[in-house]
Amino acid sequence: MGWILVVCAAVGFVVLLRYLKKKELELDARIQERFAGKNIRLMDKYALFMAQESDGYSHVRGAGTLVLSDEELFYERQIGHKVVSIPLNRIVQVGETRRLAGQSTGRRMLKIDFRTPEGEEDAVGWRVKELNRWKEEIQKGVDSVL
Repeated sequence: MGWILVVCAAVGFVVLLRYLKKKELELDARIQERFAGKNIRLMDKYALFMAQESDGYSHVRGAGTLVLSDEELFYERQIGHKVVSIPLNRIVQVGETRRLAGQSTGRRMLKIDFRTPEGEEDAVGWRVKELNRWKEEIQKGVDSVL
């Protein structure tokens, strides 16, 4: 009877891996389509969405793709379809923090303070590889549109 559980767990694991790979390929295709013909300054296919202040204290973390183009900072989560699009001219501050909207990782995360189209202040945070490079490139992008 124990071997049945092992086989079921193995099959479940393979199904999960295939599902995640399918979602990754679908996201890659959407990103390629959205940014076709645009200059991508930086991209992290495994950025971890941590929190957005306007969402309050209920957040679903998740890995996705973070893209910095000449016009915007864009993120789409692989599962759960969270999309964040921030035009560079709406970014108020580029920084880092260890805590945002009740979410903490114990590690530094990229924090972007920005104004919504309605003029409200908001902030969003991601864990990214090469945090300092992201901060520098976003700031360069913001400076170039001001």
